[in-house]
Formats: sequence, structure tokens, C-alpha cells
Amino acid sequence: MSRGGPLPDEWMLHPEVVKQIWVQFGKAEVDLFANRRNSICTLWFFLARQDNPPLGVDAFAHEPWPRKLLYAFPLLCLSLPLLERVR
Repeated sequence: MSRGGPLPDEWMLHPEVVKQIWVQFGKAEVDLFANRRNSICTLWFFLARQDNPPLGVDAFAHEPWPRKLLYAFPLLCLSLPLLERVR
């Protein structure tokens, strides 16, 4: 911890885990919670404008979400709002 570590918006699943998920459910086209460094899809949303996300800022602010296969690996603090939105 003293050396720091990834910032909260830099966490991501290991690429092999993502591949296994995609084999099971299909390859996602839209990453709902990403930035330029950790996006695994060519289309993505982010919480800040500095990365110039192709689909815009704040996936929660967009109604409806794109009608494509979505990938969501949110910040921990966004997990409950995500579950509410999906419900």
C-alpha cells in the first residue's frame, strides 16, 4: 500500500478472465465504466471528460444504453447504482 497502486478508475479484470466471460456470454461492444487506459471495448463511457470517451461522460446519464452487448466492471462505489439501473 505504501507504494501506491492502481487508482480506483484503473482497476480491471485480468484479460484472460475477460476472454472466458466473452466465450460464455459473447464479446461485449460497449464498456460502461472505462477510461482510455483500461477500456476493453472500442466504445465506452467514462466519468470524466479528459479521456474524451467516444460514447460520452457518465453511463448513468444516458437513457437508454446502446442496444449492444454491454460490459460493466464499475468502481466499487458505483456497484449499487449499477444494480439499481439493471433491475
